[in-house]
Amino acid sequence: MAEDFNLAGLVDNTVVPSNADSILAQWQGVHDVGISPTRTESVDGQTRQVWCDVDGHRLIEKYTIVGMGHGTPLKTSRDDGLGPAPYMLDVGVSSTRRIAEFWGITTGVQGARAANISADGTARSETMLPAARETSEKPLGRVLACHAPGSKACVAKVIEEALRAAGLMRK
Repeated sequence: MAEDFNLAGLVDNTVVPSNADSILAQWQGVHDVGISPTRTESVDGQTRQVWCDVDGHRLIEKYTIVGMGHGTPLKTSRDDGLGPAPYMLDVGVSSTRRIAEFWGITTGVQGARAANISADGTARSETMLPAARETSEKPLGRVLACHAPGSKACVAKVIEEALRAAGLMRK
């Protein structure tokens, strides 16, 4: 089943925030879910909307980052921070970590705290988001091995293998 993770900076003048709404509408149609999210939460101080199927499985997530322009959002401080980098925006939430958690490819990361927010914007309760699930595949390990001293650049190989496995590229 296809899933979508959508992240939008509200003051992005390069990729306007309405593009996120257009992508969201497409995925809502694919999954036949309504326009209203199943739940709205605050994660790392930003708004997270989640659309689930009838069994409660997450299908679509949308993060709205207040005050963020065009760039990759990072969370560089605190214990779970990923550190600064050029061309990255420290807005207190890491898109890389959130995307990896959404796709279930992180390991050893504690679940993040999220506060449920009612329709009128008041906090209802605090819940724990599920920790990342373990998978037998370790694609990140293969990518990191490509960067070991003396190894040949093989990122393209990892990507091609993934595309072939998904049936999107011929052997």
